[in-house]
Amino acid sequence: MMGNGKTLYALNKQEKEFPVEISLNLAELNNRKVAITVIRDISEKKQNEAKLIHQANYDLLTNLPNRKLINDRLDQAISRANLSNNKFGVLFIDLDHFKKANDLHGHEFGDKLLICIANVLRDLLRVEDTIGRLGGDEYLVIIPDIIHSESLTNIVEKILLAIECIEPIDGKSVQIGASIGISIYPDCGRNCDQLIRNADLAMYDAKKSLGKSSYSYFEDAMFIQTAEYYALEIALQQAYENNEFYLVYQPKFEIKSQNIIGFEALLRWNNFRFSHLVPEDYIPILEKKNLINKVGDFVLKTSLEAIKHWQDLTGKELHVAVNISPYQMKDPTFSRSIEKLLETYQLDGRCLEIELTEQTLIEPSLMLDQALANLRKIGVGIALDDFGTCYSSLQYLANYPITSIKVDKSFVSGINNNNFNEIKVVLVNTIVSLGSSLNLMVTAEGIELEEQIKHLLNINCDYGQGYYFSKPLTSENIISLLVKDA
Repeated sequence: MMGNGKTLYALNKQEKEFPVEISLNLAELNNRKVAITVIRDISEKKQNEAKLIHQANYDLLTNLPNRKLINDRLDQAISRANLSNNKFGVLFIDLDHFKKANDLHGHEFGDKLLICIANVLRDLLRVEDTIGRLGGDEYLVIIPDIIHSESLTNIVEKILLAIECIEPIDGKSVQIGASIGISIYPDCGRNCDQLIRNADLAMYDAKKSLGKSSYSYFEDAMFIQTAEYYALEIALQQAYENNEFYLVYQPKFEIKSQNIIGFEALLRWNNFRFSHLVPEDYIPILEKKNLINKVGDFVLKTSLEAIKHWQDLTGKELHVAVNISPYQMKDPTFSRSIEKLLETYQLDGRCLEIELTEQTLIEPSLMLDQALANLRKIGVGIALDDFGTCYSSLQYLANYPITSIKVDKSFVSGINNNNFNEIKVVLVNTIVSLGSSLNLMVTAEGIELEEQIKHLLNINCDYGQGYYFSKPLTSENIISLLVKDA
């Protein structure tokens, strides 16, 4: 080709092929027309081009196809399925607890874990299956030629089991699972966007409805659920600014005297559309949307303001317990902000108790240790909520400055003449005895029956709360109760 480059291959001395570019150009030499041929070795150029193409189509960390190549593979799968009249499945895989593992062990560990997941998928799946990484801790798998959904279910269950059984990385145990959403072509979508979106919706349904390490097939009803969820997110974002949150207080009683000694502050949301929701439904969304610190500050401020008022009114040394989110404990100013609030309302630290769950304590950190130590220095109590329901509750008693434990209502419910549960009763007895041995105050939750009070009194449980004493009350009703109790 005159004047243009064309790629050919040549042999070197070792008779190995290498790419060359040959350019032919006409020129005049001594009044004669001649052809000048230039042959260049373009091995490095070709390698760089291939590298750029690979980088544009593959994830740099796992070397799996990226979103761009996944979409191309999906288009190909749709074309083949249309020709063969077959179906194929799309699996949207989202790792459970990845952020926790990444925060606990560091980003290098997190990267190795993502690579490990990619290798697990490669080992499990066939050559004709496409495995890709969408980004973060999300993967997508294309399974062609699906005849029965049962075969797809078997593959999904194998993936879930394999991810749960990952070997330790760098000597550190891996406690991780996955949630998988499934869409099937053409039933769940006719193009790439629809198939990925619907598999994503199914994944969120699995995570929300079924819990961790589960899977769900896409259904049309998920559209409605998703629209409702987005409406809930928007409503919660506006709720704080519109002063829709308020508190109720459940009285805590001394079992022996049955006198009020304090209250547990409970968050409520005044919203007509979502009035059926309980805090467990919307607090995770507040955490996800980074609103929990604002709402948490509101709960602390309002609770301390109320307890100051009630102390001044009655002259009693009442205290208030406030549930604290793990996200609040990650704020480096958390303990200092509580100290300032106590100073503002001229309150002793002993009038406040923060209630923590396993989710807060499961990730040890210097910041957490320092925050809890600072709070104990100013007298703030630290309660371990839902004690006995978590596998490592005893470990927390040894590692953190816990001052009280709360017996979960699921155990207290076993003290029931009509539905007696011996194992639950033994657990209640053991927890109360343990608390006494460790000089920890013990509060029994969910007390509803007289026989429960009698049993807790016999085993010397310190405090109790539940509908037997009182349901949660507004601040105005608390004043009436305190005046009556006086």
